[in-house]
Amino acid sequence: MPKKERLKVLKEIVAQENVQKQEDFVFFLKARGIKVTQATVSRDIAELQLIKKSDLQGSIRYYLPNKVKKSDEDFYQAVLMIQDIVVNDKELMLKVFPGSALRIKQVLLSSLKDKIFAAIADDDGIFIKTWSKEDAQAILQAWQKNAGSNY
Repeated sequence: MPKKERLKVLKEIVAQENVQKQEDFVFFLKARGIKVTQATVSRDIAELQLIKKSDLQGSIRYYLPNKVKKSDEDFYQAVLMIQDIVVNDKELMLKVFPGSALRIKQVLLSSLKDKIFAAIADDDGIFIKTWSKEDAQAILQAWQKNAGSNY
């Protein structure tokens, strides 16, 4: 199946099913007659910028990101998904909700490109190297201000 069609099916699955793990995607795709590996699903999740967050019952599941947002709204939503920030000199370590790190990294790099030298993200964390100590503090203060944090 062409990638474009597979991505469309993945969006449908996220909208219709309670998908909690990448293996769930493999199962639901297989049920629709589409054979894929977990590695392919992982790449597709990153491309679709799917996020993981709690549903009303407290289960963590995949969701589609909101389609059209202003950059300020994107930044605010990203800030709300950051659970904690630890600052060490010009470096920050952000703890985020599982599955949301890549999207948050993209938003932060876009919004704060003049302050961030480099960023590395995994599933639930983002390591950021800033140009200066002041830039690191400015990012921390922006998070505190927008998230209403007491840190």
